[in-house]
Amino acid sequence: MITESEFISFIRTLPECEILPASTIHGQKRTDFLLCGRHIVADLKCLEEDLAKKVGRMLDKRGIIFYGRQRINDLTHGRSDKEELNAKAFSLITTTIESHFRHANKQIQATIQEFNLTDALGMV
Repeated sequence: MITESEFISFIRTLPECEILPASTIHGQKRTDFLLCGRHIVADLKCLEEDLAKKVGRMLDKRGIIFYGRQRINDLTHGRSDKEELNAKAFSLITTTIESHFRHANKQIQATIQEFNLTDALGMV
């Protein structure tokens, strides 16, 4: 897995790229990078929360205790609530990721407006 600092170091090697200082525009955070001569407005989102632990806590509440890494289907196999548990696990993971994308989209839009980059593309 690549770290945030490693990614930023990589961005610094690219031509026509700007690393933007943290700032707020009309109450909205600005994005992280302007790439390719300001044609791409990019925001970096890192999944720092261990989503497997989040799912593990949900399963633990249902009496399913496990250690290490296992497939959710193997853990719920043969249970009458298998579909419900699988749906909850899926929701826990996707809700977190969707939230990151929503925030990034708002930051990209705010940065596009701030720098008047009407033709720029957004990238997460």
